[in-house]
Amino acid sequence: MIRQIVERDIPALFVVRPQTRENAMSVPELACIGITRDSMANAIKGSHRGWLFEEAGEVCGFAMGNVAKALGSIAKASRKLAEARGLPEDLAHNGH
Repeated sequence: MIRQIVERDIPALFVVRPQTRENAMSVPELACIGITRDSMANAIKGSHRGWLFEEAGEVCGFAMGNVAKALGSIAKASRKLAEARGLPEDLAHNGH
């Protein structure tokens, strides 16, 4: 199921993000560039929106971007198995 990201989803996003095939970043690496659970919570309450794909209650991938910039810059992350099914593109287009 694809749905909009809400604050309770944030911990799962930090599980998925380091598992990506391309541009994988650990939680400490993300924190070094200012991406933390708190910054994500603030972002989705304000300028950013995101969508995730979950299957059997598990988050498999997500896409997130700045609404004010018409989602021109979208961060996408998905687990390797989910990526094989084309999830990043599905998520990136879900909000349009």
